[in-house]
Amino acid sequence: MQPHHNFAPPDFFVKHHTKFFLACLEQLPSSAQKLDLNRMTLLYFTLAGLDALNSLHLVSKERITRWVYTMQVLPQADPVTDKEFNALRGGFRPTLHAGNRPNPFGQPPLNMGDVGHITMTQCALAILVMMGDDLRGVNKEAVMHHVRSCQAEDGGFRNIMLGSEADVRFVYSACVICELLKDWSGMDVEKATDFLVQCQRYDGAFGERPDCEGHGGTTYCALASLALLRRIDRIDIDRLVHWIVHRQILGFQGRPNKDQDSCYSFWLGASLRILGALQYIDKDCLKEFVLACQNPKVGGIAKQPCSQPDLLHTYLPIAALSLTEVIPKYIIREIDPALGFPIPKEDKWCKPRTEALEGQTYEGRKKFQKRKIVASPVKTVANSSPQKPAPGSPQQTTSSSHAATQGAPMFQWNPSTWQVQMIVVLFTVIVGMLYASLEKK
Repeated sequence: MQPHHNFAPPDFFVKHHTKFFLACLEQLPSSAQKLDLNRMTLLYFTLAGLDALNSLHLVSKERITRWVYTMQVLPQADPVTDKEFNALRGGFRPTLHAGNRPNPFGQPPLNMGDVGHITMTQCALAILVMMGDDLRGVNKEAVMHHVRSCQAEDGGFRNIMLGSEADVRFVYSACVICELLKDWSGMDVEKATDFLVQCQRYDGAFGERPDCEGHGGTTYCALASLALLRRIDRIDIDRLVHWIVHRQILGFQGRPNKDQDSCYSFWLGASLRILGALQYIDKDCLKEFVLACQNPKVGGIAKQPCSQPDLLHTYLPIAALSLTEVIPKYIIREIDPALGFPIPKEDKWCKPRTEALEGQTYEGRKKFQKRKIVASPVKTVANSSPQKPAPGSPQQTTSSSHAATQGAPMFQWNPSTWQVQMIVVLFTVIVGMLYASLEKK
């Protein structure tokens, strides 16, 4: 898709998008039938969008809270009869299975396939937080049992305990759950951190698993997980910023040589916000692309201009406009870049985490290095040798994780395929000409 340079960016249609979210809350189009098992996720995007647009007062919070608790998977009353069956049951379902009767307090699993889903549990807890619930109705012990049962041997996470692929998407869901419940007993933090670090590729991006291709969505999941774990200093930040910045056309593309897509304005925009590196992108171009993807008739935002809008591609670009601060905060509420939804009035997560990560982000490290140079100019002499940090100290951890990137320029020349081919052709022509001139002599 070629960049659109010939249109004037329209206004941000707040009322249209609000009506779109409210309409989807009551009735979805027939094309959404295939998403029946993702009802919790669809509700999450709808409510997060309304919350971001300061329109959450238009919904019945009590009704929504009651429905979410209906999806909770609870252990059976008598765990002695089938201890193994009940010990690992917890979390939230994506929707009610056939045979389940609605229960406002949740209910035991109907069969072996009626289990909690780690991503649906993440969405359910986020919805309850947005509804102002105190989470007292959540069986936290059962949720932690469920999360712990989903962690694989290599540190990754599966979406259900019965077995599935294990990758960074579900690591992110597990981290959000532990962060919201303020309980990290549901995972082996060191194993999860090592798994995420191994998923970073040579170009700086993150794949679903180690040795997989880098992608904008998985890059966000891995980086946001490390932010929630307070372990950003374990990765190569310089190469990551370089890779993200070079994904911008007007909007962002998810991978090199792919079309730009409005959802990546959040996946990669939020990643730069976590790293403190938003100053390296063109925010006006990003805003221009997102606004061009709006539907001026029914509301909503599509993945690309002139496409059909949907819930995911409506909420994520709205969140991106907030994170990049191109729309005033009185129009779009501030979004937590790591949790992915609007910051509650009683901020229990974003501010403490931001303070803990100070000095680990790209911008924070640069400020720290400047302060260090100004404070101790004698140590910059070539003959001076820095003191070796003690084993296990924070200084040793930081220096070892960035040994390959210290002193390297931020933006290095990364030749594309056609540039390499052109250099080879020119070199071949020059060698051929020299050989022909030598033969004549």
